[in-house]
Amino acid sequence: MSKKLLFTLAILIVLSLTACSSDKENEIILDGTIWESSNTSGKATLSFQNATFDLEGNYDINGDGETDTKFQSKGTYVIENTTIHLTANEFNVNCQINNNTIIFPETEYTNAIVFYRK
Repeated sequence: MSKKLLFTLAILIVLSLTACSSDKENEIILDGTIWESSNTSGKATLSFQNATFDLEGNYDINGDGETDTKFQSKGTYVIENTTIHLTANEFNVNCQINNNTIIFPETEYTNAIVFYRK
């Protein structure tokens, strides 16, 4: 009887260990990645390091062929499921990540902005 019990317990332990899934499989890691967004007006680059990000871009808003808007911002980010919470200065934005795209939501000032993994 004790041999059967030990054998059954051993099988249950093995099965329970193989049934466990790892959260690491679905974990989104942005450290070291670079993303780009471009259109006819210009280009922006978003890069991630550890828990920080850099965002910079150059745009020709008036269409005269010369860059008239440049921006550079640094901040921190936190990932929650498929949402990236970006914070820079006192500005916060929640972006969605889906495979090789990061989508900044539409605001009263801009359309939605899509960044693609470089």
